[in-house]
Amino acid sequence: FHDLVTVGASYRSGDAFLWLFQLQLNEKFKFGYAYDMTSSGLNQFSNGTHELMLNFQIDISRGISGKFIPCPDFF
Repeated sequence: FHDLVTVGASYRSGDAFLWLFQLQLNEKFKFGYAYDMTSSGLNQFSNGTHELMLNFQIDISRGISGKFIPCPDFF
């Protein structure tokens, strides 16, 4: 289960709450959704923001050795 779904939450001090969800579709693709809910005075003008993410992981070959180096994850 932990290799398939990622969930998280964050708080930006005095400004916003953030919720995120990521689903691994297969070995190469991940799909994610995040919602940023404003908690500061800006909430009079903004109801928050939505973000959709699509992550495609590629393999990078090293020289003529034929060995593959996986693309690093930053999550």
